[in-house]
Amino acid sequence: PDVNESYSDFRVTDEGIRFGLAAVKNVGRSAIDAIVRAREKHGRFNTIFELCGWVDPGSINKRVLESLIMAGALDTLKGHRAQLMAAAETAMSVGARMQRDKSSGQTSLLKVLEDHGEENGIERTLPHEPEWSEMKTLSHEREVLGFYCSGHPLSRFEREISWFATASLDRACRLRDGARVVVAGIVSDRKVHLGRKGQRIGFVGLEDLSGAMEAIVFDDKMRSDGDRLVPGSMLMVSGTISIRKEDSPKIRVNDFIDLEASIEKMAGSMELKVDRESFTDDGLDILTGILDSSPGDIPVSIVVCGGDAGEIEIDVPEVHIKPTRDLIAATMNVVGVKDVRLLPKSRNRGRLR
Repeated sequence: PDVNESYSDFRVTDEGIRFGLAAVKNVGRSAIDAIVRAREKHGRFNTIFELCGWVDPGSINKRVLESLIMAGALDTLKGHRAQLMAAAETAMSVGARMQRDKSSGQTSLLKVLEDHGEENGIERTLPHEPEWSEMKTLSHEREVLGFYCSGHPLSRFEREISWFATASLDRACRLRDGARVVVAGIVSDRKVHLGRKGQRIGFVGLEDLSGAMEAIVFDDKMRSDGDRLVPGSMLMVSGTISIRKEDSPKIRVNDFIDLEASIEKMAGSMELKVDRESFTDDGLDILTGILDSSPGDIPVSIVVCGGDAGEIEIDVPEVHIKPTRDLIAATMNVVGVKDVRLLPKSRNRGRLR
């Protein structure tokens, strides 16, 4: 969505499909029509102050403005979303004053800003705010759009998911009844039912980049870890597929952990792939130093690739490491290292740790 390009409804453009502003929560058609009229009269909005100064103040309020910011519809204006959100109230008051003065034929937007002590122009009125984190940005998008727009929270865990999950949610829905599965997902909602004997049963909505599925969490797990099943939590979940009559498939949960902790709790060994031609003695020294910097109990093996001999796997029995995201990133930066892979521990009755 974009206040400089969008209309009320979705429209096909040369770049693709332009999001309709009417789909943004809290933004009514009267506000959108007023934005479009102001844009057609004055041209593109450059700042949040122009937006509030040009649009009929009776058609837009602070809640509408904040929802547009959260949706990313003001991203083509000066400033990032945290700055725009912090400036929203000031922009509304500046815009209202501009409209009043314009009605009486008194002044311009620049004059209004000068009267507020901003003689060097519009940009200085934006507060110095740190940018929102990726998770906060995406959470706000979902709140007002119903989905993640500029990215997906699971994207930064792509490697962990490829190492430890056995299926996406879309594929898990197509597995047979009783099949064991490990999936990664974001908690979208949670309902708790009480059984006749007072036992708590949780029905937890999970989503990933492929689809959605419901997970059933039984009393012992609800009592020990149920407080972590809140919307927005990113989890690695193990369980079995449950298919009952006409119900959609569900996961009967055996265990779950925070996705952030999956490397620490699920890794059983590390495998490094190195290129025979480009991996040198200097690279080996650097790699050894990196691995030695994080001692632990996870064994390491090296697979040498390339050449007529094909792949040769070499165990390194004297090296055991504690895997971390930083360690993996540093290892991948060594010249000649082609890939790093963590292999999961064998699972005891579906436990993930």
